[in-house]
Amino acid sequence: MVYMTGHLNDLNLKLQGAYQLIISMYDHSKAFNLKLNLWEGQLNSGNLIHFPACLNFRKSHSGSNFSQYTFNVNELINEFESRFEDFKMPENNFSLFNSNVQMELIEVQCDTCSEMLQFAVGILAMVGSTYLCEQLFSLMKANKTYHRSRLSR
Repeated sequence: MVYMTGHLNDLNLKLQGAYQLIISMYDHSKAFNLKLNLWEGQLNSGNLIHFPACLNFRKSHSGSNFSQYTFNVNELINEFESRFEDFKMPENNFSLFNSNVQMELIEVQCDTCSEMLQFAVGILAMVGSTYLCEQLFSLMKANKTYHRSRLSR
């Protein structure tokens, strides 16, 4: 589970910060979900290639079985999917920004009569992070203290 925590921390860092497009956040979360499924299958089959400490332990302790941890990975997959459930709704829309259609998007973006331009703007305008809002609220809270909000004569 130490490996999982490290990968979760990496994902967390990728999802933080200002100026995040929701599409890149979606890509990071989707990649992590696919990794979880890969690791679950590998643990179930005894393939510990992505778990070097477990691999070394198994070499010195023959007969050790790590497939019991697939339950924990499965729980993590379920929790991850429920927390990122909001990404499922616009998933088809995000596929428009796939590298396969980037050239067509450039053409469509230059066509002022196209409704696709408004569609693309709508996708890009989706808020991917609350980072900027939280930063502003912290600043406002620091500015609005008890003494500052009192009326003076």
